[in-house]
Amino acid sequence: MTTLAQAEKEVGPMIRIRLIAQQIESSLQWQKPPFGWHKCNVDAAFHKKEMKTSAGWCVRDHTGQFVMAGTSWNQGRCSIIEGEAIALLEAMTEAARRGITNVKFAKRQANMVAHKLARAAISWASRYYLERIPTCIETILINEMF
Repeated sequence: MTTLAQAEKEVGPMIRIRLIAQQIESSLQWQKPPFGWHKCNVDAAFHKKEMKTSAGWCVRDHTGQFVMAGTSWNQGRCSIIEGEAIALLEAMTEAARRGITNVKFAKRQANMVAHKLARAAISWASRYYLERIPTCIETILINEMF
């Protein structure tokens, strides 16, 4: 075996592990959308004690600045996929109503803000729109800016 082949055999798995780790890390960090675009993260949660399914969503601009957010909850249980679909529909509807275009929607990429909103949703009215940053996500938004 040549020296190059031997080196590739020994180092190859480490490089693949490093690439996988980088992919995992990038999916854990919120990524800004391209210039001129907005990004909307959505999530859903089920609250067993209250028997409610809740949804949360947050729109940020290409600099990562908060634009708006919303939450909702419904009595009863639905699947997380259905809950996320509800959050997506509400976010799309509200963005269109406000004239916000060029929106990328994400449900599984660095979703802590939307997750916190979905968990907090049952504390508010069944449909709640936020134009100011609520305290439950303020620290997360600040940390994700850097």
